[in-house]
Amino acid sequence: MPSQSQYENLYASNLNGLQCPCSRISVPYKEFIIINSTFHQVCTSDFVKDVWLNFLYGYGLWFYQSRYDIRVRGAAYFELLSALCSTSQITITNAVNQFAEETFVSAQAISQTNFFVQTDVIIRQFQTSTTSEFSRTLQLIRDITHGNTFISSFYLNWQWWVSDESGNSTLPTRAISPTNNCSCGTRSDCVKSGGIYTVGYNFEPYGIPNINSTQMFAMPGFNVGCSSVETLFQSTFECLYNQTCIDQLQMFATTIGFVIPAATDYTMAMNSTFVSRFQPNTTIVDIVNELFIEQWEVNVSYSKFYEQCAPMYCSYTFEKSPTFIYIVTRTIGIYGGLTVALRYISLYMIQLGSYIENRCRNNRVTSLT
Repeated sequence: MPSQSQYENLYASNLNGLQCPCSRISVPYKEFIIINSTFHQVCTSDFVKDVWLNFLYGYGLWFYQSRYDIRVRGAAYFELLSALCSTSQITITNAVNQFAEETFVSAQAISQTNFFVQTDVIIRQFQTSTTSEFSRTLQLIRDITHGNTFISSFYLNWQWWVSDESGNSTLPTRAISPTNNCSCGTRSDCVKSGGIYTVGYNFEPYGIPNINSTQMFAMPGFNVGCSSVETLFQSTFECLYNQTCIDQLQMFATTIGFVIPAATDYTMAMNSTFVSRFQPNTTIVDIVNELFIEQWEVNVSYSKFYEQCAPMYCSYTFEKSPTFIYIVTRTIGIYGGLTVALRYISLYMIQLGSYIENRCRNNRVTSLT
């Protein structure tokens, strides 16, 4: 069985018709490819831990807060973020395990160059298909949620209120319009800047509350949409990279309007010096669509592939240049062949000449008589 170095030497020699049939033509990727991934730091940050979620949730009295206030409702946004981080990691683990069981088919041993070209294409297709499938599924869920007019219990897309007037329970609703030209009744991408708000109430007919809110602290990158999902997806991590922003948020949250209890532990901002392919102002939906992956770590081993291929032999066509002795021998052989041929040809010509001469002589004798 030719070793890898022997095969590479044969291949480098540019031999005609080099063939080294593999004894195993179908090799699972797990035998020579290892794939790992590094996830966005938010998935291990303080912002997906219970301490932060409990701080935002406070007393849980969301109806005392503006719909654009991060208090109380914010716990749902960050809990969703935590769930998406976990789902992304599970998705990657399952996808990698499934990929590892697929096979690389090659009837012949191939060069390192061809091997790495083919595996690079295969791995890129795997990465693209994994993220694309996840993002398509996520978009389908968003479309179904909006298309079926699911009502947010947080007053994010539709105003609802239960009234017991006249002894009947009713549920009057109207679409929320975060801005004058965008209604959550017809669109799902309406957003308005969020943060910390003071609120005041007055009630319209049918008991529908009209909330007058004043923004006291604008949280950079926090945009409230028509649902918890859209709020998270249309926001960014800008504030979460800034310790001053986090400290101000906690200060305003515990001193303005309907306050919530102070945090029991210090919340650390994310590391802004960490090298990331995502900018701080990248929308969260773009990060989620990439499964929070910062970097794919791929290790492909040609040596392990060759071990699995294990060619039993190599064959090739060898063309040798003629030597002087070979030329002389061939010349003599040709000369000898021509000599024999000419001998037979000469004999035939003599016999033919004699035959013609006899025929002519006989014809003359016949004419004289």
